[in-house]
Amino acid sequence: SDFPSTPKAGTRAILVRVRAEHIGTDVDETVEVSESDFKVTGSANVLYDTFDQSCGFLEDNLSGEMFPGGSIEGYVCVQVPAGERDLLLVADPGFGFDADERRFLALE
Repeated sequence: SDFPSTPKAGTRAILVRVRAEHIGTDVDETVEVSESDFKVTGSANVLYDTFDQSCGFLEDNLSGEMFPGGSIEGYVCVQVPAGERDLLLVADPGFGFDADERRFLALE
């Protein structure tokens, strides 16, 4: 971006490239996906989300709507404390998912 943001003191920015695909079969059903559907957690067992801080203006952030068979790709950015380790990306859409349907993906 032309306007990068520096992480707050004591934190670091985590930038993850995410590809989401609509695997449903109802041809009239659309699914919206955005970076706010994702969070990060780590060794402190705290969920960090994209609303708590700014990572600057991303030109290719994850955002869109798709029909079955469609896919969207973009970035998710979250700031976490500098000492966090064992990071996991948490797929946690605000609508339609129960807590037991969250998905956790290890970050390296």
